[in-house]
Amino acid sequence: MHEEQRGAGRPRDGEKRGASVPAESSAGTLASLFESPTPELRVRLEVGRPPWWAAFGRLRLLVALVAAPVLWHEYAGQVGGWEALSWGWRLALLAVVVPASLTVATYVPQRSAGGVAGGSPCAAMAGLTVIFAGIALGGAPLQVATLVLAAGLAGYGLRQRLRGAEACAPRPW
Repeated sequence: MHEEQRGAGRPRDGEKRGASVPAESSAGTLASLFESPTPELRVRLEVGRPPWWAAFGRLRLLVALVAAPVLWHEYAGQVGGWEALSWGWRLALLAVVVPASLTVATYVPQRSAGGVAGGSPCAAMAGLTVIFAGIALGGAPLQVATLVLAAGLAGYGLRQRLRGAEACAPRPW
């Protein structure tokens, strides 16, 4: 190691710790913590959210909340009905229902998009994954592999809607 690296952060002989930092500058930085953020910092704080967060507004979350019980009922019917499901399977079915209902909600137009909901053939594929997940659940009811397949299909559809927007540009009508 070099001499500079070994002693980095330690006071040298005869120096007191913190002597290199003037008291005014540390008090100034402490006071700046309590000020309102600058516009650049405010933008960075808002950008700190995950990229998919902007895809869901209040209306889309409401649609997802309405679609979830409907999809849960339909998917439960595919695996044999409520009577055939234990509590564990009912909870595990949420791994399919949540991404599928969020996928359905992404088809609701947002105001910020100018009323465009994404109607290209590429965007329709993500909607079909909601149906394919139900078909997969009905293929071999109460099997872990079909549950994983259905959850993967529903998750893929949601990922396609959230991340594949560049490839699925809506057609101008």
